[in-house]
Amino acid sequence: MAVLLAPGGRSTRTDLDRPGPTWTDLDRPGPTWTSPAAGRGPPVARRAASPPLASSASRRAAPRSLADICRGPCESPASGKHGADGTTAAGRANRMSGKRERGWVRSLATGDPLGLRVVCFPHSGGSGIAFGEWAAAVPPGVSLMAVQYPGRGDRFGEPPVDDVTAMAASVAAELRRLPPGDHILFGHSLGALVAYETALLLRDAGEGPRALCVSAALPPGRMTDRDTYKAPDDEFWTTLCALGGIEPAVAGNAELRDLLLPVIRSDLRAHATYRPRPGIRPLSCPVRCYHGEGDPLVEQDQLAGWAAVTTGGFTETERPGGHFHVTANVAELVKDVLSQGRK
Repeated sequence: MAVLLAPGGRSTRTDLDRPGPTWTDLDRPGPTWTSPAAGRGPPVARRAASPPLASSASRRAAPRSLADICRGPCESPASGKHGADGTTAAGRANRMSGKRERGWVRSLATGDPLGLRVVCFPHSGGSGIAFGEWAAAVPPGVSLMAVQYPGRGDRFGEPPVDDVTAMAASVAAELRRLPPGDHILFGHSLGALVAYETALLLRDAGEGPRALCVSAALPPGRMTDRDTYKAPDDEFWTTLCALGGIEPAVAGNAELRDLLLPVIRSDLRAHATYRPRPGIRPLSCPVRCYHGEGDPLVEQDQLAGWAAVTTGGFTETERPGGHFHVTANVAELVKDVLSQGRK
């Protein structure tokens, strides 16, 4: 099963004001990120403001209603097409409804416009703000970016996309419109597959990444539990709650359930129906695999299969923290990710 929600046993403080990768990433408006789209000149070479919640002074107040939850922030929308033909389902739906589709890539920390960029791809049910805490750990000169899937955060009003290759096509198209620079792609769970497909597309365009980092994910085509997303709403919700990532007060809220289920189901469908393209050439960049100790959703003995996707070398490491190890010792993880991009 794909990554869905945060692990249980967290504090009782509301997830609506917590930066970690929880179920509320689906509806969190997110920080006032910038969208590094081309056509507007290179990003300003400065560090972005500290991510929300870095201190009590910057802590975002919990929304007072579902209307507040669904309201997007005043962010800079990315420009340009999404995908090869610019006709994603989200784009068509927004044109029909009169809404303007936002871009797929957000900037969390701005470094050298022509330098190294770390691009993070979130898990099923997650949004780019899941990597908000990484901004403080990125050294000056390095840019930190996060992918924002439709149906959550500032893209809450857009229909979700349930196709990994379509997601990757949109992300790759936006990255290619940026000024020349090197990329390290980091994907967590579902995001690992989207990052892998994005790496292939960038490689095919002659702009292959410096490194691919995959976390909490089986190799392409190895997923075994492919039917969870097909369950009726009540059964599906019960399964999600049993994972321990939804607090009891939320689990019993029918209105929130109806708000969250479509996006989570779409993400799981994307993960379950993904198949790697036959005969695809392997990457030539290093691939680094991160496994959370005790992760119940990923069989560690299967992870060596990631070695087959590259000729550039494969390494694997285990970290404490289980399935959501990305929130544990963030500085150490970011340092290790950056080390994979050394030439």
